[in-house]
Amino acid sequence: MTEASQRFLRSYFGRYYKDHAPALPRRFARREFGFFHFGGSGMQRPVAFATVAEAQAFLARQVPMHAYYSSAYYQDPSVPMAQKKWMGADLVFDLDADHVKGAENMTYAEMLAKVKDEFRKLIDRFLVGQLGYAADAIGIVFSGGRGYHAHISDPRIVSLTSTERREIVDLVRGLNLDYNWAMPVAVVRETEAEGRVHETLAHRLPGRGSGGWRGLVREALKLLQGRLAGMSDPDRIKYLRTFGGVGARKAQELVQELSDPDIRGVVSNALVSVLQQLCMDEMAGELDEPVTCDVRRLIRLPGTLHGKTGFVVKRMTRDELDGFEPLRDGPVAVRDPQAIRCEILKPVNIQLGGESYSLQAGPAELPEPDAAFFVGRGEAKAVG
Repeated sequence: MTEASQRFLRSYFGRYYKDHAPALPRRFARREFGFFHFGGSGMQRPVAFATVAEAQAFLARQVPMHAYYSSAYYQDPSVPMAQKKWMGADLVFDLDADHVKGAENMTYAEMLAKVKDEFRKLIDRFLVGQLGYAADAIGIVFSGGRGYHAHISDPRIVSLTSTERREIVDLVRGLNLDYNWAMPVAVVRETEAEGRVHETLAHRLPGRGSGGWRGLVREALKLLQGRLAGMSDPDRIKYLRTFGGVGARKAQELVQELSDPDIRGVVSNALVSVLQQLCMDEMAGELDEPVTCDVRRLIRLPGTLHGKTGFVVKRMTRDELDGFEPLRDGPVAVRDPQAIRCEILKPVNIQLGGESYSLQAGPAELPEPDAAFFVGRGEAKAVG
């Protein structure tokens, strides 16, 4: 980043911090804070604050590029790690574009929409649906960049170890799921023509109203039948053959098996295999696994600005999440706004802050919040 671009962003961020206090987390005096600065070579840490006014004064004076706080609570957060004396940590879930399939082939707007969809699934299906937390007990934060965070500060979980948090990750990701438990194996008896009874083992579907992953297996079956319902038989066979281990003959048998909209009782091994794959691809939640397992993680501080977009790291409720649009709601106004002369470094086509931009490489004059976005992302540089 050029010196002119750094000066511009520091001016913009500095005016924001003079008028806006950070949204400090609960028990913030027990937290460690860390900061990256414009032109700096490393993180400034450990930092601790006793009051909100002290934190705001620090931000207005230092004007960091990125601001973080610890998920952990310490007896003394201001000292080196070996002396802090860990007291517990919030349970944090982080999801951004790095953990969403196909994001590398999406535009920034498409990527943000996909991440939001996956994040809502994480909250509704797992944090609320399986862990049993009320939606208003979950702290939801837009990271200011490419994703979202969910924070749970329940006293019952703050003492969980990394290994115990790993089990929660496995639940969300569907890892190590025993499908013999999800779809129990039962003995099926058939009477042959000669009167002999032939016994085989087969899987049974989970009962209606099942919870947890058994319920998700039934959801996967409903999803599969819904997709096949709108297809011709050749297309059904073609789709089913996209699943591993399903050849032409098995696909034809599956079409017949799935034609019953109210499948009951035992199911074929081929269908069990398809449902396993569908559960991992469609039902499992996405998240940054190391973040949730880490009991000393630093996470972005709400109410501060993201150094690569200029967007505010925004705290919100579950209901507010539905209507939140990062490219519309992320940019922030500052005192004494200016029109910024920039050089666009590569073509840009995006809806931002209510404006539609289709810019070619070359000089341009932009509103300050939008200039901060393009400069922070390296798509433009400030001039003068």
